[in-house]
Amino acid sequence: MPLLYLSAYLERCRDEYTAHLQALSESGNWHAWTVFFLKGVTEQSRDATARAKRLLDLQQEWRQRVTRARASAMLPKLVDLFFQSPYMTVAHVQEALKLSYQGAQNLLKRMAVQQMVVTRKNRGSAKLYIAEQIVQIVTE
Repeated sequence: MPLLYLSAYLERCRDEYTAHLQALSESGNWHAWTVFFLKGVTEQSRDATARAKRLLDLQQEWRQRVTRARASAMLPKLVDLFFQSPYMTVAHVQEALKLSYQGAQNLLKRMAVQQMVVTRKNRGSAKLYIAEQIVQIVTE
């Protein structure tokens, strides 16, 4: 998933964006277009850096929480797994961490008790475990 969302900048500055494109096509004003575009790259790079730092800080906090709880040695691995994909099912965790179904379910329940994940009903009968804080950082 891309980390630098230039489209967000272009959407936010839609009027300026279209004005620069119009000027570019009418008069070939590459300088103004380039300055506008590089400003967008700069803003979105700063945003991406801030999001990445927030994600790393959250990952470190969660790893410390599960380590302090003297829980299973697999919990830090599960924390890391959620930072790869913030949506999990028991079956996904079971396969990724090579655990029994019950073992994977128990780890997910521990994360839910610590309010790191919430559960939602998935399309089938499987529960979906969601790390909403991660999703929020990525999508806001």
